[in-house]
Amino acid sequence: MPAISHHYLPQVYLRRFALRETRKLLWEYDKTTGLAKPSTPKKSGCEDHYHSFKTRDGTIDTGSIENQLGRIETAIDPVYEAIRMQRLLTDSEWAAFFAFAGLMMVRVPHFISTFDDFASKVLDASYQMLSQSEAFVKGCEARGVPREMLGQFEVRADRGFSLSMCLESMQTPMRLFSQMGWIFLKAPANENFITGDNPVSHCAPGRPKSIYPPGLADQDIEIALPLSRTACAVGAWKTASQLYEQATAKTVEIVNVRTAMAARRYLYGPKHDPKFFVPRPPDAL
Repeated sequence: MPAISHHYLPQVYLRRFALRETRKLLWEYDKTTGLAKPSTPKKSGCEDHYHSFKTRDGTIDTGSIENQLGRIETAIDPVYEAIRMQRLLTDSEWAAFFAFAGLMMVRVPHFISTFDDFASKVLDASYQMLSQSEAFVKGCEARGVPREMLGQFEVRADRGFSLSMCLESMQTPMRLFSQMGWIFLKAPANENFITGDNPVSHCAPGRPKSIYPPGLADQDIEIALPLSRTACAVGAWKTASQLYEQATAKTVEIVNVRTAMAARRYLYGPKHDPKFFVPRPPDAL
């Protein structure tokens, strides 16, 4: 089967992090290797067959999920225009924003792989318990599987199952995001927001470190979603006094550090600038 590249970060989204004069140039930083290289929105934020899944008749569906996600990605365009004009969002534009933000949280490799690992552990633990049942063992033997082979198997979740479950789960962040207060930060001149392969970051500012990260329903949570090199959406469980706010260079730096910390592997920005791509802990700011 020929390779088909699917984007977990939409091209229309990544283009907004390139400079206006170089719309096709995007710098990609790899946290694993520590190297940055020039790329393009088309070549970034994607994997071969990322949204492909096997249907019941055994064929590989490469387009159904892509088509569904495309409708959500297209609906965000009026929101970007509203932010550019710094006007109030209509109800339909807010709905489009919440859908886009919810989707950007659950469609990325970090979220899907975390769910896939968890589901696989649950399924494998269930299998290990079943393999202790004599009735289960005899059932396997009746199907031609010797009992001595049962201990050699490991059960993992189907990738298509994990993908569909994660995408369906976007309803939860959508609902919670719709109940929060939001502001759109505007970057000052000569400052830029970056994004990453896990663009929706969240933390509880000022709270002591814990092995248990705060959830979206935590009343101290603060959500950050960079929308472009010049705009970032920030949500919290409090009413915002204004919809738009001019960010300082320090605020842009804090948001970028959170984005870098949240990223699984890749960061994207408009320039090859070390200050964008050198991860630092938030408490170092």
